Amino acid sequence: MTELILGMLQQKKLTAYEIQAVIRSRYRNICTDSLGSIHAALKKLLDAGRVAFDEYVEKGLNKKRYSITLEGRKHFFKWLQTPIDVTAVNSSELGKLLQLGTLPEEKRIDVIDATIAKLKMELSALQEVHKYMESILDDEIKQLQESWKSDEEYFSHVADKAKDISLFKMMTLQYGIEVIKFNIKWFEELKEK
Repeated sequence: MTELILGMLQQKKLTAYEIQAVIRSRYRNICTDSLGSIHAALKKLLDAGRVAFDEYVEKGLNKKRYSITLEGRKHFFKWLQTPIDVTAVNSSELGKLLQLGTLPEEKRIDVIDATIAKLKMELSALQEVHKYMESILDDEIKQLQESWKSDEEYFSHVADKAKDISLFKMMTLQYGIEVIKFNIKWFEELKEK
């Protein structure tokens, strides 16, 4: 989660609640949107000197707006330049698949059917997000570019990358859609076996 937060802070200074809203609306399949987890990740980043914050008052409430530091950028770009390990599956859910043979056949079929149904719901949700993102893509690029003008020094490292950032958001979404399609097909074939 820390690298995801650093990536978000590359593009915009955010409060913890704004980070939560971005994760909830765009990245819920990647990580949790729990405010406790977000605060823990921000503390870890603060302790490492990778983020900083400024405090301000809004409607009588004290708020912290987080930003990425130079150390945070160095760490983020070092992490970003390592190969993407799409084979790293850190899910205890795979243990269910590994042990599924211990259930009676009718229970196995029930689990596989429920898995397929869940995957189809996730696919539908991601396709809706994809459709929505396509409809706002040009506006999002313009909004990014406009917001960056307010603090040109902070955003100088991304000032010419709004289209690339948006492209890779869309490609990541497309990757998720394709993975779910593959999983649906795989579980349907498993059910036949």
